[in-house]
Amino acid sequence: MRSAATRGGDSTDRWAVRRAVRGFAIGAAVTLAVLVLVSIQIARIVARSATLDEASDRTTTIADTLAAPLVTPKFRRHEPDAVSDMARLMGNRMSDATIRHIKIWSSDGTILWSDEPELIGRHYTLKDDQREALDSPDAIADYTDLSDPENISERHETGPVIETYVGADGADGSRILFETYMSPEGAARQQDAIVRATVLVGLAALVVFAVAVLPLSLRLARGLQRAHLDRERMTRHALLSSELERRRIAQELHDGVIQDLAGAGFVLPLVAERVKERRVAPHDGELLTRLNDLVALNVHRLRSLMAEVYPPDLTGEGLLPAIENLVLETAEQVDTEVHVDPGINLGEGAAQLAYRIAREGLRNVVKHADATTAVVEIRREDGWVHVLVADDGSGVEPAVSEAHESVKNGVEHDLPEVEGHLGLRLLRDSVRDAHGDLELVPNRPQGTRLRARFLEDVPGF
Repeated sequence: MRSAATRGGDSTDRWAVRRAVRGFAIGAAVTLAVLVLVSIQIARIVARSATLDEASDRTTTIADTLAAPLVTPKFRRHEPDAVSDMARLMGNRMSDATIRHIKIWSSDGTILWSDEPELIGRHYTLKDDQREALDSPDAIADYTDLSDPENISERHETGPVIETYVGADGADGSRILFETYMSPEGAARQQDAIVRATVLVGLAALVVFAVAVLPLSLRLARGLQRAHLDRERMTRHALLSSELERRRIAQELHDGVIQDLAGAGFVLPLVAERVKERRVAPHDGELLTRLNDLVALNVHRLRSLMAEVYPPDLTGEGLLPAIENLVLETAEQVDTEVHVDPGINLGEGAAQLAYRIAREGLRNVVKHADATTAVVEIRREDGWVHVLVADDGSGVEPAVSEAHESVKNGVEHDLPEVEGHLGLRLLRDSVRDAHGDLELVPNRPQGTRLRARFLEDVPGF
């Protein structure tokens, strides 16, 4: 049966993934809305430009092919036949209601012909854009509000109008300015068509892109969330390990160093008083020797604790000496062999984890195994670090063995809550955070084997 902590972790993972998916969906929707708005604005600009280009092309065609050939000396003298021919052709161009008005200007600003007869013969000062169009082969088109003086008869009309100027050479060799006013309704329909087409194409492309990147985005979101949860678990395990170390150090100080020094504190004043009164007992020399040995032993214990609290540099070639120091500290209790791959060079995180496993394994051998020999082995193979601590002692407890076999077979089952196994449980969690596994199994023919395997790419603790 899976533990409550595991079920809670799975629930947290599912909630985190749902939050990531929801965040992606909201972000994608906002991005899509912004892109649609931007696409609409761009499409309107493109449509406006296309509409003005079409107006310029149409006006240029009418001016060059229809109007300019009819600008003859007779037309300039306003002879009825010539004026009638111009009116008939221009009327045909205006029959579809797209072109509202037409004006033909002379180069001095006089209106030679207009669909509004009252304007014919009037003189106006040409504007800069009119002069530019008169002197250029290119047409000039833009929207106008019909506020210019020559538009006095059209001001009752509502809405913007596309005003286009183009210069042309009349049949009499003179330069004329041909002007059209086009209805915006047709242009608006064309703009709407261009906008719809552009937005639909852009929207379809964005939807296809979003669908294509959705699986990748979900994988990235899950990966980032897992990395965040891994960091949280590693932090939690580091805090628990720190608390366990503080308890162990406090216990060792209380049961060892403090007890010995307290005993020495009771004895030394008595010896000092006898020495002061010159009534030294025969056994005081032996007693002082024992006290000296006791102080030396406790100094060694304190140094060992200091090394465990802040171990030496374990990277590069520092791992092997650190493991050998651990073995020296347990040499009186168990004879230990050390096998570390020559030239092994682990990163800070992997070296620290390997050191912790070896230290915890040797500590359990001394406290619980009642062993005479032990082996510590550290090797690296195909990106994995393998750590083994084996002994020939009394063997692993049945409950512990069953728990590890359950874990090995894919069933969640925590180690028993008994003294001496909290460190192993924390260690197993740290190994799992490194995407590895740790197991405590019987040794053959007797004893216990603590085996661990984890990826060497482990962040520092």
